[in-house]
Amino acid sequence: MEIVWFLSVIWTIYGIAGLLGHQYIKPAYKNREWTLEYKKECGRCWIAVGVPWLAAGIFFKIIGLSGWRICLIIFLISIPGVVYSVTVEKKYKHLLNTREQN
Repeated sequence: MEIVWFLSVIWTIYGIAGLLGHQYIKPAYKNREWTLEYKKECGRCWIAVGVPWLAAGIFFKIIGLSGWRICLIIFLISIPGVVYSVTVEKKYKHLLNTREQN
């Protein structure tokens, strides 16, 4: 249970850092006109995973849920954040490849 709390707090803090533009990104994405927006999008991705985990951790603590049910709920609430992350990464990877070809 503590790992849910720990990861959710770390991911949420890292997401907030991304929203503020202070996040590590791949060297290929640096020094582009869209780099700051990419960092903010990555921050939103981390928050989209961290905040639901944080809410789930509070929920689990209140109702005393444990075992495989936690795993299932964590998996289900992570899907939107992961899909959003993959979509953002594809968008900027395509933008990077398009700019390099021109």
